[in-house]
Amino acid sequence: MAPSFQSDDPLVEALFLGMSRRRGAGRCLARRLYRRLARRRGGGVRPRCRVVLALDIARFTSRDDAAQVHLRAVMYRIVEDALTAARIGRRGSRREDRGDGVLMVLQSRASLDTVLPEFFGKIREGVQAYNATAVPSERLRLRAALHAGFLHRDRNGVSGGTVNLVFRMLDAPTVKRRLDDEDADFALAVSPNVYEAATGYRLIDGEDFELIDIDVKQTRTSAWLYLAPPPGGVPPGKAPPGSAWHGPHPTRVGG
Repeated sequence: MAPSFQSDDPLVEALFLGMSRRRGAGRCLARRLYRRLARRRGGGVRPRCRVVLALDIARFTSRDDAAQVHLRAVMYRIVEDALTAARIGRRGSRREDRGDGVLMVLQSRASLDTVLPEFFGKIREGVQAYNATAVPSERLRLRAALHAGFLHRDRNGVSGGTVNLVFRMLDAPTVKRRLDDEDADFALAVSPNVYEAATGYRLIDGEDFELIDIDVKQTRTSAWLYLAPPPGGVPPGKAPPGSAWHGPHPTRVGG
């Protein structure tokens, strides 16, 4: 519902009755003040459609403090390199540190074709390149989740069903178990609507993902999971040219 204003409100009259005559900075300022006034008068919920992703370091709390600090630094370096490679701007994007991971709400111009496969392809490559020379106690294994949908953003952070689903996928026991079963360095869970869009536009190969059940708290749904094979685990020539994805044919894995 749109916010209502009294016609005798002096701020309303000062700002809006003469807006048609305002130009440049004055008009811009008036619009900003209008939005601020609208939020204060009941129009504060403004759903925005965004691409949302999260990363989490597997078995983070089992490491000592020094290893945790080191792995966080490695994760953020890999994220920054991937953002640069995918040309995803920091301006307009939001990043929230989660201790053992990070939540990212990408700018409105960011689209799936920049996230899949470029961004997550670089994440996978960065993790595997680091692990190629890392000692076993400092091996980095990442879980990731990706969804796109509506959310609310305010000064304290973001909220909404889109954000909730990202974390449900990230924390799903099936995702954790499959990462361990395959001894993989990287796992990516994507929501059904992202999977359908990404396969429909040929951004990913659907055969690289497996269908899994998500059963976390009050959430009962499904997702599509990609697991990066261990180094040397992919036969030469299996991946199509330019593909950042390799993996098994789709099968449903229960939670």
